[in-house]
Formats: sequence, C-alpha cells, structure tokens
Amino acid sequence: MMNKNEPALSSIYYQPTIKYYVFLYLRNSVYYIRLKQDNKNSSLSLKTTKRHIATRFFTIIKHELTLIVNESPDVSYEQLVTYFKATVSNEFYHLDNNQLNDSALLKIISSKSINTTNDKSLSVITLCNDYIQEKGTNWKYATQLSSQANKALLIEIFDYLKLDDVNKITRKDMLKVRGVIKLLPVNRKQRFKNFSLKDVLRHEYSQTIATRTINGHLIFLSSVFNWAEKNDIIKKNLATDLLLKDEQKESDKRNAFSIKQIEQLLSSCKAHYVKNGLAWQYYIPLLSAITGARLNEISQLQVKDIIRLENGLIYIDINEDGIEGKSLKNQYSARYVPLVNNAFGFNYHEFMNYVESRGDKNNLLFEVTWTDKGRYSDKVSKWFNRTLLKQTLNSPKGLSFHSFRHSLATLLKSTGTPLSTAQQILGHSSQSITYDTYGKSAHVKILSHALRQALQPYCEYG
Repeated sequence: MMNKNEPALSSIYYQPTIKYYVFLYLRNSVYYIRLKQDNKNSSLSLKTTKRHIATRFFTIIKHELTLIVNESPDVSYEQLVTYFKATVSNEFYHLDNNQLNDSALLKIISSKSINTTNDKSLSVITLCNDYIQEKGTNWKYATQLSSQANKALLIEIFDYLKLDDVNKITRKDMLKVRGVIKLLPVNRKQRFKNFSLKDVLRHEYSQTIATRTINGHLIFLSSVFNWAEKNDIIKKNLATDLLLKDEQKESDKRNAFSIKQIEQLLSSCKAHYVKNGLAWQYYIPLLSAITGARLNEISQLQVKDIIRLENGLIYIDINEDGIEGKSLKNQYSARYVPLVNNAFGFNYHEFMNYVESRGDKNNLLFEVTWTDKGRYSDKVSKWFNRTLLKQTLNSPKGLSFHSFRHSLATLLKSTGTPLSTAQQILGHSSQSITYDTYGKSAHVKILSHALRQALQPYCEYG
C-alpha cells in the first residue's frame, strides 16, 4: 500500500519543452507542478484541489516555459527554476479560491519575464507579455488562449526572421512576418507537431491557412504594436494595414447541410446512441438541427436550462450562468430557443424523460467535460467532424457540425421569417425587445411559431 507521504503521481498532463519536462500531478488530493531536467527537479504545490484551476495554470506555465526556451535556447535550468518558483510560489499562493480565475492566472504569467541576457533590446515576447498583462484582465478564457497562441506564433516567426529588437524593425520586416504567416499549412500543430518553423517552411503546401485565420494573427500583431505606440514603448506602429482581402463570399465560407444530409446524419447519430448508450451522440446534433444553436452552447447546457412553460412549450435557456466554464460567444448569444416537437424526429416525451434522468438541476445535461481549451464541446466536435461526418457523407468537404446552424438559418429565410426574429433565434441580436414587450411566455411563443413554420415540412408523426 502506498504511503500517504509518497508523491502519488497521477500525470494529468505531460508536456516536454525543448530541454525540460513539466508535470502536473496529484498528491494527497492537492495538485502539484514539477519542473524536471535529468536528475534535477523542483516541485511546488498549487494549493488547490480543483482540477480545472490546476490544469489552467499548468497549461499557461508549460506554454510560457516553452517560449522562454525557444527564445533563449541556452537558458540554464537554474534560471528556469527561478522563474518557476517566482511564478508559482510567490504570487499564486497569495490568491484565494475566489481569485483563482482565468484572468488572475493570465496576469501572473504574463507579468513574468526571465532575464537571460544583458541586452537592452526589446523582444517581441516582452512586448506581448506586457500587452496581455494590461489588456487581458477582462478577456474571456477563449480569448486568453487565442492570445497566447498568437504570441507563440509571433515569437517563432520573429526568431525565424532574426528580428531580435522590436525597436529596429522596419515596415519591410512586418511584410516579411505577414509573408511567413501566409505560407503556413492548415492544421500545422497537429500535422507537424515535432517540426520547427524552419523545417515546416522548407516545403510548399497545397492547403495553407485561410485568409480569415491569417488576418486573425495580423490583428493581434497590430493590436500589440498599436498599444506599444500609444504607451510610448515604440516610436511607431508599423503593423498597420496588413490585413488581406478575403475574396471568398461570406455565404460560401461554410456550407449548409441539405435536408437529405441532415436526415442521414441524425439517423446515424441515433444508431450510435442506441449502440453506445451515449445520449450526447444523438441529442446534441439533433438539438442543433432544430434550434441552430452552436455546438458549445448545447454541450454546456445544464438540466435547469431545459424549461417547460404552462402552455406546454419547451425551450432551452442558453446562458453562461451556473457551472464554471460556461461561456457565450457574444452579448447576443444569451437567448431562449423553443423546441419543435417531431422536427426531424425530435420527441418531446422521450427528451424530457432523458432530462429527468439526469437528476439534479445543476448537473450537466450531457456527459461531457470542460477542457483547458475553454469549452465543453471538444469531445463532441472531434467525434462528429472527424468520424461521423466522414463515415456518413461521401463528400463532407466544406461541411462541419456548424453546418446545422447554417441549415436552420436557410430554412428560416426560405419561409419568410422576419429578419429580427431569425436573428433572435440564432443569437445574432438581443431578445430583450420582444421579451420586455410581450413577456416570457408570449416571447417564446412568437419564436416557436417561426420555428414551426420553418420545420413543419420535416416533422415526423408516428
């Protein structure tokens, strides 16, 4: 039997940097983080029993250590330990459980830097860290993650182009940065996980990242340098006017499912549910097909979010209140969306029986888990987009789970649904006007009527 004082290692994550290893493990119900090189190691308690807090902090710190090593390959183990202890011990300990949120963690990590040289030049990692520290306090977790990813890419590119000092960068250098981004292949992190940027750029690729993705990186770049100019850190922001024109029409970027494709997919989903007993494999796609709700909006639903009115109407309450980790895309995403009985085979009675089987009102409606990417939908997304979609449809190019949303939008438009009503259903505008005017019951009834009109031809009556 293991001694309670022994480090009962349970490696939740394991992530090597270039020269060092970082572990997150559980000991006596408390999470610890360890930095290790060969026979040397340094461990510190995170003083939390909450997995989601520990994994968030771990994700950020392992990322930062990797960036430090990438920027300064000759950094010593002792220098990393100094950074490690200062970050984890001195500041993390001072946060109580109510302060252990995403913004607090981001602020701690972004405020830290390691001095491996006496050079007084201004590096891009310092600039990005200072920018994130000041601006990122109120960012949602997904925005924090994307900013860290953008920062990591910029550090790689600036290192590749040997742009060591931000103060010496020219407009021509900024155009070179954009040029490198344009050459990146799609899914680089998955396909070329162990390749350096230099190795990746040795080849040409038939599929490079989309214009929208390129512009996302460039917007972050410009934002950092614009902030630096306004704060008199640099003389001029040379990262302006870098965005590319997206020639693709908005309506062509993501395709909608045809009715036949929806029926094929839902039939396949139901077969998986019957076989595996996993309700999310059927109900999450089905709910998206009849409500147009986003994947994560449905995945994070709790039992309390399924509501039946006195008039018998059932609707889902899409919100970010309740369990930690719930999040919405924007201010208009919070909304009520009625469910249409029999639409694409949806059955009120069977669904409500399932809802009741989930127990306490605060329980998640489906057996999904929150990930350190800031979503409850990762498992569903991977299964649907990478497995089910390819197995069910012969040519799924341009299609994804999000296509359910586009399909419903198309149906609403084809049946003459007023634009304001369609926008309220899809979360493109606020529902407050009709709600405040008519009250909840009448408001839901108005939306329900629009959905019934759109879905009536596809209602199945047994």
